[in-house]
Amino acid sequence: MQSVTIISPETRMFRVRITGVYALDLKTTAQMSGLWFEGNFDNFRTFKSATQDSDSATASPRWSEFEVLFTYETAKAHMLLAKILAISIYCTLDGSDGRDGRHFVGEAHTDLLHIALGPQAILLTVMNGDVNVGDLILNVEMEEVAETLALMRQFDIKL
Repeated sequence: MQSVTIISPETRMFRVRITGVYALDLKTTAQMSGLWFEGNFDNFRTFKSATQDSDSATASPRWSEFEVLFTYETAKAHMLLAKILAISIYCTLDGSDGRDGRHFVGEAHTDLLHIALGPQAILLTVMNGDVNVGDLILNVEMEEVAETLALMRQFDIKL
């Protein structure tokens, strides 16, 4: 005779893949010489894109080579609505107006529940304070990885 005991881990695991990131009509300055983004996935994983050159005040850069793949672990999967993916966009200024270096363009964010349940392609609004400065589109896959441990025991019963 066999008995089966199922043990579920308290920590839930998800396989996360982010690709296909691009911006639409970002409102930036004419002195801008490049754009990049930095992401934060629930303070669990951070990532940064390569810098894309820009030649106009309204930019629609594509980070087609960008891909990040990782396993996300949380003991509070029931709180995915309160957990956030935030993506901040920055540009480099050329210094002709007295400013140079890193300049904040805007930030877009969404909760992890919508990523886990929702469509793979996500459209986010990029905001700088209360000002809409463009849109960000990205593909995000968040698939739960079930890790269940089954213990098999064999018992001999003598009658």
